[in-house]
Amino acid sequence: MKKYSLFFSFIFIVSIAFAQKEQYNNMMTETISKINYNASMDEIQSAINTLERIANVEKEEWLPSYYSTIGYITMASKDMQAGGGKVQDYVEQAKKTLEKAQELAGDNSEVITAQGYLYLAHIWINPMANGAKYSPMAYTAFDQAMEADPSNPRPLYLKAQNIFFTPEAFGGGKSNAEPLFKMAKEKFESFEAASEIHPDWGKEANDYFLSLCRDKGDPAGEEKEKEE
Repeated sequence: MKKYSLFFSFIFIVSIAFAQKEQYNNMMTETISKINYNASMDEIQSAINTLERIANVEKEEWLPSYYSTIGYITMASKDMQAGGGKVQDYVEQAKKTLEKAQELAGDNSEVITAQGYLYLAHIWINPMANGAKYSPMAYTAFDQAMEADPSNPRPLYLKAQNIFFTPEAFGGGKSNAEPLFKMAKEKFESFEAASEIHPDWGKEANDYFLSLCRDKGDPAGEEKEKEE
């Protein structure tokens, strides 16, 4: 009789764990869908707030803090485009959430990519002052991310995007970015995310930038469109 009690207790515990995991996945799926460049600042901030509550409960999961980081970087980009003057505030918030993701995920290609992305966001604070410092740091992070997972298209896409907006006199421009966007496109087409809530963003934006590269006009003044 004792053996049956232990068996049913085990089944009960497993059922609870499964239900909690399903609830976590559902909440993450709904929340991360709201982190994209077309969402409003309030929508993105609300999603980040939810992610941080999830992170406080699911203390072993790195994805909530990772997506909070991407959310804050997205807000920094939108604020830069709008001339709102809060880019540095969003960058500082992104740094805090990224540190949490790094503690949990270690040398994870996606987290390393987020670090490189954050370096790019530092440039947006003051491009003239920060470009020379943070561009090489971003490229180093992207190279490390590609080494950690050669199938990951996001570091290559972000590296290409930064080259796209870098003046040709400094090694940037459409012609220099186009080969990287093409390589990223190939990776996006074959990439398979580890689950429905693991990073899988960037494909549409990469295609958009690739189309701009094929139009050999001057990219200056073109609106910088972000991923997702």
